[in-house]
Amino acid sequence: MARRETAIRTIRFGFWVATLGFGSAWAQQQQPAEKAAARLSPEVAAVKKANDTKKNEVLATVNGDKITRGDLIQFFSKFQLPENFDPQLLYRNAVETIANTKLVMQQVKASKVSVSPAEIDTEIENLKTALKEQKADLAQVLAESGRTLEEVRADMEQFLLWKKYITGIATDAAINKYIADNKAIFNGDQVRASHILVKVPADAKPEAKEAARKKLLDIKQQIGTGKMTFAEAANKHSEDEGNSEKVGGDLGFFYRKGQFIEPFAAAAFALKKGQISDIVESPFGLHLIQVTERKDGQPQDPNNPNLRAAALDAFAQERQEQLVIEAKKTAKLDIKPMPNDLFPPAPKAAASPAAK
Repeated sequence: MARRETAIRTIRFGFWVATLGFGSAWAQQQQPAEKAAARLSPEVAAVKKANDTKKNEVLATVNGDKITRGDLIQFFSKFQLPENFDPQLLYRNAVETIANTKLVMQQVKASKVSVSPAEIDTEIENLKTALKEQKADLAQVLAESGRTLEEVRADMEQFLLWKKYITGIATDAAINKYIADNKAIFNGDQVRASHILVKVPADAKPEAKEAARKKLLDIKQQIGTGKMTFAEAANKHSEDEGNSEKVGGDLGFFYRKGQFIEPFAAAAFALKKGQISDIVESPFGLHLIQVTERKDGQPQDPNNPNLRAAALDAFAQERQEQLVIEAKKTAKLDIKPMPNDLFPPAPKAAASPAAK
């Protein structure tokens, strides 16, 4: 139990930093008007005013739970907005991400986990102490981040609910099993793989996806009968821009987690050397994968506190993803059109010298 508590404590201050929006360009833009007005263009000032005065505007609901403009502003405060971003795409992705968090919390609460006001009070006092060590004051930080104490308390409740839920299911036996089942991750095993990609847009019609599937099956059949090698097939058919230099689809060595998306990495690590996968679907399209080399990592002591902390973190992340997948099967998400005054207008392009 002590190891689990230590692991969870290590993420607490990171959670506080995220929930208060320290250091974000968006958060700086959302500072109180008297501090920011002199630096803002009229267009940006208008957006700021709208976001300040319409924080409670409901922009979406998920199973009846509201997602407000304020929720989105807080979400964006954690990131530096990319240049030349697509506002509609960013809006949709943000709403869906917030909805996923709410779906997780709905399931956690349904499991009868609860948090008392006194527990939240204790967490707030811990936050004050941590801020004092950073020579900061909670009231000042709240004012600068544009957040209220009530909003922070709501975030603290979510944090504590999730902590209780995970602590309840992440028993020593569960973590032991997770480490044993995922030795490739914790030992640092690597594979070297090549792939053949046939791109399929996310909005492709079923017949387009089926045509891509048939193309890959035909390619795999030709490789299997010796008409061409996997590398030759990749150079001829793969639509991966990374294979522009005709490297046979080679991706080099990679680890089980953190370098490639999960469907792809899971399929690659399930293969023996020389084996070719069945068709693997990812957001990029359809793939054939061949593992060309494997490297075993260094066996780790399952009782190492650092390893167990990492295992707990990975276990919690996977459980969160599982909860989202389960909840989405029956979830009802309604998203309103994006408000025109949610984002600042894109900066105007500078005039070219010839136009002057």
